[in-house]
Amino acid sequence: MNVEFPDVPEALTYGADREEALQHATDALLTAFMIYQDDRKSFPVPASHGEDFIALPIMASLKVLLHNAMIEKGVRKVDLARMTGWANPQIERILDPRHQSKVNLIEEALRHLGKGIVGKTVDL
Repeated sequence: MNVEFPDVPEALTYGADREEALQHATDALLTAFMIYQDDRKSFPVPASHGEDFIALPIMASLKVLLHNAMIEKGVRKVDLARMTGWANPQIERILDPRHQSKVNLIEEALRHLGKGIVGKTVDL
């Protein structure tokens, strides 16, 4: 069974059955996000819920928000390092969707970009 994301055409995956395909879906989205980071493109937020809604892990979602804020403000990694006083490896980790960063660091980085975080739940 194939899995496609209308908002993120780069994220494609499959599984032997529906359950396996959905298990691969999160990894496909995380991989696509890394492609968007490399290309310095904003990562789209879901426009609507389709048949199945795949939610990114909360930490990855926060990193998407940080990445998108950087794109919106025209801030590169080196600029964020300068703004925060952090070393480049720390900037790489805070943007890596597979690394478990501390939420307060993401909040701090967002503050340097004039942004904040507001919590919200969605129906799955």
